[in-house]
Amino acid sequence: MSQAEASILDIQQRGLLEAAYHTFENGFNGHIGSLLTIPGQAKKPHINITIATPGLLDTLYFIENHGSTTPLQDDEIEIEIKASSVNLKNVMHALGQIPGVGFGFDGSGTVSRTSANSNFSIGDSVMWCNHTGGGFGTYLRCSELQAEKMPVGMAFNTAAALPAVYHTAIYSFIHVARLEKGESVLIHAAAGGVGQAAVQIARTIGATIYATVGSKSKRDLLKEIHHLPDDCVFDSRNPSFEKEMKLATNGRGVDVVLNSLGGDLLEHSWDCIAAFGRFVEIGKADILNNTSLPMLPFGQNVTFSAVDAVILHQENKPLVKIDLKELDNL
Repeated sequence: MSQAEASILDIQQRGLLEAAYHTFENGFNGHIGSLLTIPGQAKKPHINITIATPGLLDTLYFIENHGSTTPLQDDEIEIEIKASSVNLKNVMHALGQIPGVGFGFDGSGTVSRTSANSNFSIGDSVMWCNHTGGGFGTYLRCSELQAEKMPVGMAFNTAAALPAVYHTAIYSFIHVARLEKGESVLIHAAAGGVGQAAVQIARTIGATIYATVGSKSKRDLLKEIHHLPDDCVFDSRNPSFEKEMKLATNGRGVDVVLNSLGGDLLEHSWDCIAAFGRFVEIGKADILNNTSLPMLPFGQNVTFSAVDAVILHQENKPLVKIDLKELDNL
């Protein structure tokens, strides 16, 4: 029996909760619809998932979060979690590929406690995004600036899938790249969570969209759901996307690149940028490896920016709130 199974069994035997087991395919790609359910009228404990040894998935286990019952800070709310999303950063942390502070960076639920002067009320349905973890559990505390009321009629599992990916895409396109109507954009890994959010935002702005994907099924997804034509979708695993994209733009390149590719593919993406273009890096591998970057494209008055949502949450929570409110306009 794994440590995770033992901790679940211990909690079940104490009559506190039942755990819903989930199998994630394609690299944990999916959403937790209901991580925990409570039998009868039993009081729900404050617990979260953690991992003893990153890289060993059978060391995932539940721990009781005693600090969650302490008084709230003036700007905090407590949320009873109904659904949490699973994103790439969760998976990479569990696999031991990047350091992490916890699991569950965004989700949805109902407000269970508020501070005295809160803008929320107990029972409000909210979605949240905090990037400090704690979302794979029963309760979460976060700043009011990291939560927003859910649109009326939206299901909890749908709301849980929105905050992190749309926040990243909104911040990248609106605040960093300042993408404008009539401009062109190249979105890498466009069938992923951030990628699909970016496609929707770029279309709302009125930009011309080019994209890359890693498989035929993902190409079909972009065609069927987002109506991207085949000649605007390229292979993210082959450097030929640079040549194909330049052919599609008559050699000019694109105004904005949203990049998550690494290694040699990063340089090919960098060469796709047009004069006065903005390159937005949302990947981590090359940054953590301190990879060098060719300087020649800078001669065309281009900019290279990196987006780290963790830093944004630490230093500029009011901007996080602005981006969450933008979800109502999409």
